[in-house]
Amino acid sequence: MADTTEIETLDTARILNQDENEWDAGYLTVYRRVKTIKFFASKVFDDSLSVFTSESFLVVPYSKFRLYTYLIVTAAPTDIVVEIEFSYNGSTWYKFMNGPFGDLRWASSAGDKKECIDGNVNSYYMRLKATATGVNATDKFILSARADLASS
Repeated sequence: MADTTEIETLDTARILNQDENEWDAGYLTVYRRVKTIKFFASKVFDDSLSVFTSESFLVVPYSKFRLYTYLIVTAAPTDIVVEIEFSYNGSTWYKFMNGPFGDLRWASSAGDKKECIDGNVNSYYMRLKATATGVNATDKFILSARADLASS
């Protein structure tokens, strides 16, 4: 999937280095770094796919995330669970736990949903894992998920 990064700056200045007759960076006040990562884009969970893990993204320069999810329910599948995972090395993954929060869970009876949740980033890599049950050719979930990361 794609990701975008931008740096929002609050203030910058340059100083003339008279020895080399060049302008050097005097200071740069970084307001915050912002990055958007896309985990799933209209991923269909049906009889051909019930578990999907997104690619992993490097998130080390960021301290906070806001995860946005958009779920569409078709007919009557059972439920879908989305877990946020972090890794320090890109190969060993740990489920995100924040107090009682351990995953995002929806039953088909809840209908279509657009929700978001905030959390802290304290690792190198981040990914999402989604598991759907009771899906088939007609009973399915369609899930989109992205996260905005920020350094402050």
